[in-house]
Amino acid sequence: MPIPAASHSTAAAAAAAAAAAAAAATAVVAPAARPAFVGAFPPALRRVVSTTAGGFACPLAARRPLFTQPTRAAATPGTSVAMAPAGVSMSSTTGDDAPPRVGAPRGRPLAGRVYVVTGASRGIGRGVAIGLGEAGATVIITGRSATASSPGGPCLDEVAAAVVAAGGVAHPAVVDHTDDASIEAFWGDVLPRLAPAGIDGLVNNAYGGVATLAENIQRPWWAKTVPDDGGGGSGGAPGGGGRSGGDGGDPPPSPPGDVWDAIIRVGARGGYVCAAHAARSMVARARRGGGDDCGNGPDGGRSTGVIINIGSVGGIMPLFDPVYGVGKVALDRLSSDGAAVLRSEGVAMLSVWPGLVSTEKMVAYSATFDAAGSNITGQHGSGGKERGGGGDGGGRRPTGRDISAISSSLPTAETPLYVGRCLAVLLGWPADRLLAAAGSVLLTAEVGRSAGVVDEAGRSPSSFRSVRTFVGMVAPALTGRWWVPDLLLPWPLVRLFLPPQPRLG
Repeated sequence: MPIPAASHSTAAAAAAAAAAAAAAATAVVAPAARPAFVGAFPPALRRVVSTTAGGFACPLAARRPLFTQPTRAAATPGTSVAMAPAGVSMSSTTGDDAPPRVGAPRGRPLAGRVYVVTGASRGIGRGVAIGLGEAGATVIITGRSATASSPGGPCLDEVAAAVVAAGGVAHPAVVDHTDDASIEAFWGDVLPRLAPAGIDGLVNNAYGGVATLAENIQRPWWAKTVPDDGGGGSGGAPGGGGRSGGDGGDPPPSPPGDVWDAIIRVGARGGYVCAAHAARSMVARARRGGGDDCGNGPDGGRSTGVIINIGSVGGIMPLFDPVYGVGKVALDRLSSDGAAVLRSEGVAMLSVWPGLVSTEKMVAYSATFDAAGSNITGQHGSGGKERGGGGDGGGRRPTGRDISAISSSLPTAETPLYVGRCLAVLLGWPADRLLAAAGSVLLTAEVGRSAGVVDEAGRSPSSFRSVRTFVGMVAPALTGRWWVPDLLLPWPLVRLFLPPQPRLG
């Protein structure tokens, strides 16, 4: 039945978000132009040494940027409410013109396309939804909370309003990605009503292990606990305080199976379930309509279907926890092997790795540890054992990998909206380019630099394999220095710096 309250609250939030976006656009300047000396280099070399205000950055800066600051336009958002089947809460929000936003795309390159973004109530998913909205897409966003349970808490209605303010169309759908029945209801009942002609793509972003990882960062993998809410994260509710010990001290370790499920159930298993549903939908549409070499078909100019799995460099090196790595490797393998079959059906499936992203959780997490006199790698100067058994203190995690550079790197990290803008560029690629990339891993910073994408502050973050990133990891004090080159290292050279991979034989 209709949900009128949702339309009123969403309209007010949309107006507020539009006003905030307009104010922000006037306060931030666009990136500076290339220094004059770059023109002295031959054209081929000019692409490598082209610079921006932040130092050596985009090797393709000689190209005309796809993303620039648009002219001003008044926001005139409107709202409507869709019907919600039993067990699934849903509302719809639409918007036409959007206020100016630094770095937003020219025009509406994704207008008429429909994408599902899972785990979109906050973090990367929120940024992806808004980034696609800036490009004019219709975005169906999922998460467990339609309205905030606490002031400032994650909620789909607020994200829907932000998508509208950015110039897109939003359909929030409440889905619990830990529950197969909820996922099935979304794909089987809700989505056909919202997108009767089918969808153009899925961004598999939902993740439920944030709280478990954050609250156990100083415990070894065999001694972790699961927060009271079962994990939380971008696909669920915020993390709880964890199980408390009987004496008021550290909680005892949870059953290993519970830890496993808390960290990768939503991301890896839920990602597979959603990918399977999306593949069925997009393969059926491709068989009905076909398409041309530009990804346009007779069924209303629809694009090539795309499934994007949000992965991480944690799939090739220790990061946070071994189970975290298992989940990310699983998604990359799903992209690689799944693409081999889907490519022949005209559907592209690939993994995308954002860099370090300044999500709400990551910012709050780092600030909490810094305020306590330590960072996410462990106690400073204690020289003692870390909680949960094992470890040698001294600022290193139980895995032995020092990641103390994360906190100091947040000011130069990718923002969620930057990730969204990079995916908007990727989803706008022609069919032949998307299908050629199917099965591979792409880095958001490299997709962004090829199109001149910047974040809301006009910055272009560095890739994981940039010289600047490697220097920042070795010497955090040099993070963001303009004279450190932002040149990409070839992958064979990068592999020399990575931890040993599983050995054969």
